[in-house]
Amino acid sequence: MFFPLWYLTRMRTKSPFGPKLRAARVKRQFSQSELGRRSGVDRRYIIDYEFGRNEPTYRNLRKLVDVLGKTLSDELWR
Repeated sequence: MFFPLWYLTRMRTKSPFGPKLRAARVKRQFSQSELGRRSGVDRRYIIDYEFGRNEPTYRNLRKLVDVLGKTLSDELWR
């Protein structure tokens, strides 16, 4: 089957990070807006991370981890 190049470049696999981020946020009882306000990461980025549309930069990942009380080496991020 033939797929045009533009179609293949839009196909992405969802990141396992998104559901883990959402689970940690819900466990702490934060809304996306609250997590964004506390971490300094825009709520729209958090939504994109949770839906697997984008991966966080190292700086944003550090901010989120600090607010959620985790470390980068925790099982949550593996």
